Amino acid sequence: MDSHSFSRPRVVANAAHPTWQVDVLRQGVPEPVGVLTIDAHTLPPRRRKNKIVWQLPDSVVATSSFGKALAVEPTFGTHEQKRLWELFKEQKKTRRKNLVKKKDSGDVTVTAEASFENTANSVSTTTTSNAGTESSRTEPDADDEGEEATKSAVLRVSSDIHVDTTAPPVRSSMVPSFVPPPPPGFGVSGMARGEQQEPSPNLSISSTASQAHLPAPPGIPARPNPIPDALPTPSYFAPPIPSAPETLAASVVQTMLACLPRGDVNGWMRFYHPSVRKALLVGSAQAVCHGWTDAYTQWQSLAPAAPSSPSSAWQVHGCHTQIVSTGYTGHEPLSTASPPSYLLTITGRTVQKQQETLNFHLSLILSYSSQDGNQGGYQICNDVLSLVPLAARP
Repeated sequence: MDSHSFSRPRVVANAAHPTWQVDVLRQGVPEPVGVLTIDAHTLPPRRRKNKIVWQLPDSVVATSSFGKALAVEPTFGTHEQKRLWELFKEQKKTRRKNLVKKKDSGDVTVTAEASFENTANSVSTTTTSNAGTESSRTEPDADDEGEEATKSAVLRVSSDIHVDTTAPPVRSSMVPSFVPPPPPGFGVSGMARGEQQEPSPNLSISSTASQAHLPAPPGIPARPNPIPDALPTPSYFAPPIPSAPETLAASVVQTMLACLPRGDVNGWMRFYHPSVRKALLVGSAQAVCHGWTDAYTQWQSLAPAAPSSPSSAWQVHGCHTQIVSTGYTGHEPLSTASPPSYLLTITGRTVQKQQETLNFHLSLILSYSSQDGNQGGYQICNDVLSLVPLAARP
């Protein structure tokens, strides 16, 4: 448990009873390794001598002494974190049992994590047999630290695997055909700098694999968040209270300050619509993109090379909320009217990789969205970020 931690709980929108979600984070892994759903059933009250000493809040929203609605987040002490850890271990056991059942039944549809574990085991077995070991199986690890060390060793071995150069080029549909370079003053990845300068239409898998393990040029920081192969599980902001729309702005700002300062682009992009439109303005230069993957790449160019404190990376000075569409035309019943969309304007300062302090102006349009008719919430469908350097001091 020393190498794991938990994120701040976020509210599950439109749940029948107060429900939160918590990400399980592992040290050295940019993406969450698990998501826990917390409610009164999964995390019941803790008692001591027939007295309740801890329990989840009764509501996801509370009213302050000034009459302002505030989002309620449960706090987890040492005992509750141990209970969350036990929930995560039970979740892993259940997932592994389901994977074994799928293999026995011949079902080839498995999760990404299960696919990674299968690949790791197969590569580890092949490497052992080539070294002269008669064993054709890998023993299960004793604990999570051992499992993580084995996976790291497997990744190092897989980077040296040679692939036949006669194989046809393979391209992922999720990776954009052109990765725009980041704005002036920000780092450039090896992919955007080297491969775009001399494009080759006959690029094969082996040439890509041979360049993957080459070190980056001096002065160019490594990207903390590689582009995911598939869209992550979407997250939603809870609809605001009609009499207090600022609750939506507070939730957005809290999520932004929890993700961007430590370079968690994956966590921030969970709240983006797949068809999002995004624009980045730096002085007179601008870059406009459409789609989740391109927006991810644009945010990735602003992610810090190493985690930093929120006070030094992103500072929010103000936020304004405005309704941009009511969703009611006057011709349909109010009960069938669409929820309104909101425009959030966030201003402040940010310190980027080159230790350059910039003023930022972030405009977000949030619209109500749901997946497969299930309970949903608000997602970001339009994003315009403007960066302005501070005036030079005399």
